[in-house]
Amino acid sequence: MPFSMMKTWLSINLALSTSASSAVLLTDQLVEEDRQYEVESMKNLIKTKSQVVSTEQIFNFDGHNFNGREAMDDYIVENSLIQEYLTSSNLSNIIKDHQNNILDKDKIYGTDFDDFQLVYRDAFGNALTSRSKALNSYTNKGLIRQKYSYDYQGWYDSPTEAKDNFVYAGGLEKSLYYQVDQRYYNLFNPIDQDELRSTFLDGYNFKPSNFTKKERLYGDNQKIETSVYNNFRSTWTSAQKKPATQGIDDDLNYQDYIDYDTDTTTTLFAHKDLVMAVNGKEQPENQVQFEKLETKYNSRFFLDQKNYTRTVKKVAKKTKEKWRQVTYTTYYYEKGNNKANKFEVYLNKSKLNKKIDIDFDFTKLSGSDTHKSWIRLYSRKFDSLTAEESSNYLIATNSNLDYRIKDANDISTQDVQNMYVTWFPYFVKDQLLNFNKIPYGEYNQFGVKRDQLYDINGRKGYEYSYSEGMEYYHNTMKPELYKNYVGTDVHGNALYRINNNFDATAEDLENYMYLAGKQDIRLMYTFTGEKNYSSIDGLALAPTQAEAQEKLFQIERSILSKKYFAYDVYGNYEVSGNNEDEAIRKLQQKVDLQAKYVHKDEIKSWNNRPVSFENIISDGVYVTYRTVIRDEFVYFLNHHDAYNALTGEMNGQTVVTSKTVNIYLYTEKQGDSYVEHTYSNDYELDMLANKLLGYAH
Repeated sequence: MPFSMMKTWLSINLALSTSASSAVLLTDQLVEEDRQYEVESMKNLIKTKSQVVSTEQIFNFDGHNFNGREAMDDYIVENSLIQEYLTSSNLSNIIKDHQNNILDKDKIYGTDFDDFQLVYRDAFGNALTSRSKALNSYTNKGLIRQKYSYDYQGWYDSPTEAKDNFVYAGGLEKSLYYQVDQRYYNLFNPIDQDELRSTFLDGYNFKPSNFTKKERLYGDNQKIETSVYNNFRSTWTSAQKKPATQGIDDDLNYQDYIDYDTDTTTTLFAHKDLVMAVNGKEQPENQVQFEKLETKYNSRFFLDQKNYTRTVKKVAKKTKEKWRQVTYTTYYYEKGNNKANKFEVYLNKSKLNKKIDIDFDFTKLSGSDTHKSWIRLYSRKFDSLTAEESSNYLIATNSNLDYRIKDANDISTQDVQNMYVTWFPYFVKDQLLNFNKIPYGEYNQFGVKRDQLYDINGRKGYEYSYSEGMEYYHNTMKPELYKNYVGTDVHGNALYRINNNFDATAEDLENYMYLAGKQDIRLMYTFTGEKNYSSIDGLALAPTQAEAQEKLFQIERSILSKKYFAYDVYGNYEVSGNNEDEAIRKLQQKVDLQAKYVHKDEIKSWNNRPVSFENIISDGVYVTYRTVIRDEFVYFLNHHDAYNALTGEMNGQTVVTSKTVNIYLYTEKQGDSYVEHTYSNDYELDMLANKLLGYAH
């Protein structure tokens, strides 16, 4: 084929191809325009055939719209916008902003045990990382004194003083002693008993109850407050009140400590050929509002014709929309014809141009409710307060809640939990641990009493109750011991066997100091000739009869003894030894050195400066809440304050906006049936139109 012919052929084919493509594009454009026209027409049809059936509050937050606050809250939870964060820092010690409960983020320490180090309390209350330095603060060689004695009872600064004060009244005796931290306390000697009890912990003793989850509970203020706070939460916050334990007021519930109310606004909607009025006040458009209603009223109530009594009236004129002839019916929603509670329906008889049934059809109405509620929380039961007292015991008010509270069970779980956090400290201070006019050792109305507590081997702690131990002894043990009669002593006193090595008199049994649990009880001999002799330092005691006899022999020979007495930094005599080093070692063994694990970052923050042991921050495990504010985490004492900060309610910022929109109902006829569709905005209207035209599913 000649070149010129081929060129002509290619030009023809290219032109044909270009024309075909242009035709296709033009066809697609026309189809799209037809579709848009159909959609717009359908949208206009829907709008003309739709009626408002309710209203809905739309919240805008974080660039999203939400149909109601609950949907917004779900979004916050699903996206972890508020996070629980575990910290070892005691939250009450790191609040930076008390008004908004913002925590100091620089003092929030982690909970990984590998990041902790033991810190000790020295004699002056300072926190030290060195155990030896802490121990050395209690004594040193400069606090060791030499003492002399001829009888192991009176110890003096010089041999001359010891000789001048020596009075011998010998004789071997034996008795039982509690050995606690190298000190000896006679079981039957009231002086020793008082001395030992003075080392116990002054605390509290709880009967099993709802406060303790039905377990016995002992502890000091801190332990009690923490334990009861966790144990009692489910009882106080329960929607169903739990029964009280017999004889104990432990059925306390949030419902007893609050009053509340709800202002409800109900809106009713009708078709455009209807005008309504409330209490004689005509309402605009095709809707009517009932404002500041009691909680017994809502849209469901007003849509039920059974809740009304009615009277029929007719008028000849009505200026509304120039209606020429109007009939109207008055419906009263309280008993009797109360003018303050009437709802009137006006019908345009002339416009409808047909006879109207004077009894209006309530099924033609629809409605919606808007609620504003408040809750007031008191530290005492609300029903027990006078009007004047209620203001004194009011501790918190939660207002502008957007849900209806008809009874206390309607209050949200989160709001109840927040109330518990606020109420509990007042309850502990003013009632639970308040023993005004209640004698020591007697239970108060909440099943708690003051008590002395101790641990294994008689040490300070809260494993055992002194009062319960003594009650057990007198009611159970003592009657059994009186059955162990073994004869009389040289003075004719009846003897009763306590163990294989010791028999006690009736006086001993009555004065017995019983400690529960595993205790170090030792049979000791004394050479003073005095029964149940008090020698707390143990210098006048011997563990065997032979050793006691040797000391007695030395006394009879007037042999001078020398001991080294160790005193603590406060000038109190503590222990003795045969030399200075032994005295210091024995004292340091006796020191009940307080220690706790502290986060290493907190230790670094001290910068080698003295810090009080009582001011240590990282002392447990606590839950805090954090959220991002201005691109950084901010930590809060509780979820409520974190939520307020996130949604802009903390400092009056506008983070969440809301608007009220109408919900429209469009009824589509499909054969002999009807299908209802609802929409609230242009996007939903567009989607509905496309769906009805078959362009979307």
